Amino acid sequence: MIRQLAFCLSTGLLMSACTTTQVVVVKEPARYDRNNVSHQAEMIESTNPEEWMVRATGQGATTELALADAKRAVVWYVLFGGRTRMLQTQDDQNAVTAFEHEIFESAPTFITFESGIKGKRSEGGKTFLTKNYRVRVDQIRGFLESRNVIASQDEINEKLDLPIVMITKPTNGDEAFAATVIGDYFQSRGFEVNVVNNTDKTNSMVDSVLALEGEVDPAFSLAMSLGADVLVKVDAFGEEAKGKFASGQQGSVSVKAFYSTTGRQLAASTGFSAARVGAGSKALINEAANDAAERLSTAMQAQWRKELNKGRPLALVVTAASDIAKAVDEPLYDTVRGMCKAKRTVAGKTTFRYELRCNDIASGYDLYKAIKDEYSGPGAVNRLQDFNSMVILSIGYEDGADVNFY
Repeated sequence: MIRQLAFCLSTGLLMSACTTTQVVVVKEPARYDRNNVSHQAEMIESTNPEEWMVRATGQGATTELALADAKRAVVWYVLFGGRTRMLQTQDDQNAVTAFEHEIFESAPTFITFESGIKGKRSEGGKTFLTKNYRVRVDQIRGFLESRNVIASQDEINEKLDLPIVMITKPTNGDEAFAATVIGDYFQSRGFEVNVVNNTDKTNSMVDSVLALEGEVDPAFSLAMSLGADVLVKVDAFGEEAKGKFASGQQGSVSVKAFYSTTGRQLAASTGFSAARVGAGSKALINEAANDAAERLSTAMQAQWRKELNKGRPLALVVTAASDIAKAVDEPLYDTVRGMCKAKRTVAGKTTFRYELRCNDIASGYDLYKAIKDEYSGPGAVNRLQDFNSMVILSIGYEDGADVNFY
């Protein structure tokens, strides 16, 4: 709004000079929403599963108004900004509309720390100010859950049927520490997690199955043996941060998640700590690992949801007695295709391996029971071993006979 004010100088009754000046009056919006708060915010680090550190810039006619807008920008970022935003779907973003003013007005209550001013400038009659803020994302999540904008984490986990995760723990000290931190983070998000040493003994039968496709990676063998759907590998290191905005030591953690049964990559992310002078490596790796875990868990949940829409991923390995192997092949293929989307990845003389997508079969054992009931070819179906996402069967072997995979 622009108002014109007239100022006059007079001598006695005679007006001698008048000037007119324009004063800009900035009016705060009556209600806050995603369109009238600052969007200038970025993640610095995920301090732990409950808190993020966010750098935000606000604008306003005064310093106080700019700082208040910066805090609203922090909330905007948690809700709508970046890959780790809390409102991932359009339905969630539509549902929050009725509560936007309330949540943006409550922004200061979600913030537990603010730094000194990191940047300041004036432009177009407005002041722009930048600060770092620590925000309680768990409190924002609770706000949304209490108003039925989003489901609780427990409800999401139950509905989504989250994958079982195995994290390899390298012998390197920093990487082993990062693996432990990431495992703790995933557990806090409702995942079932196993953190195992790279040196743990593998399952000989699983090794034999994997050898059909080439060199055996012990990490994948361990993951399948423990019934994990997803294998997470961790790399961590510290480095000197040099640049215009940062100096000192900085931790970095890179994580990749793979389907245990196929080796295909599900998701990947990299986390960083803030750059600090004189900080210990454990503190830096802890921050970077939490940041990486936040990004990876969010990406994994989104991708896993898409994958489950295609059907539950399962692996099937069948070895048949040599005298009936050829006769088993076709009826087995028809049986499997009749209950799941199937892709045959290995066909040896006596051994067959399938990658499956099943809508009504939840585990390796359920798959065994379904095949046992439906298979009509020669030989009896027996279960050798079953895991959460894989089952190994034999057909036509006599009790006690040695089983071979070739």
